[in-house]
Amino acid sequence: MGWGERPQADLRASDVDRDRVADRVRQQCAEGHITLDELSEMLARTYASRTYGELDEIVRNLPVPVRTAPGAPAPSEPRLPGDGSLWWRIGLGPYLVINAMLIVIWALTGAGYFWPIWPILGWGAGLALAAVGGHKPGGHGHHRGQGRSGRPGG
Repeated sequence: MGWGERPQADLRASDVDRDRVADRVRQQCAEGHITLDELSEMLARTYASRTYGELDEIVRNLPVPVRTAPGAPAPSEPRLPGDGSLWWRIGLGPYLVINAMLIVIWALTGAGYFWPIWPILGWGAGLALAAVGGHKPGGHGHHRGQGRSGRPGG
């Protein structure tokens, strides 16, 4: 099936298709087109959907997203207000608390070999990678919108 073709309603939808619809529903909520209660109900229906027809039914009464002209810059991903790097900020608190606890345990047990260095370095490397943009939400090592085969929806 090519990019411009519409799938048959009774064909099975993939996880990528459900994620695409869920993203669209979340965007509509962010823009104020649907309430949080509607969002919750629509997301539940989205992830329970098995066919393209069921997914189409969920978004049938939502506004169609505006497409940009070829060559125009793509709109940036929606972010939370003041969000420089949400993944990094979420991980920093637990990182500091847990590693402080490990250092206290190390100190209370004799302060010999400094074994807390290993979780500090390992976890810290992951946080550093997230801080510089090495992790995108929903990323699984392949281009969003493509399956394992590298083809759209496959």
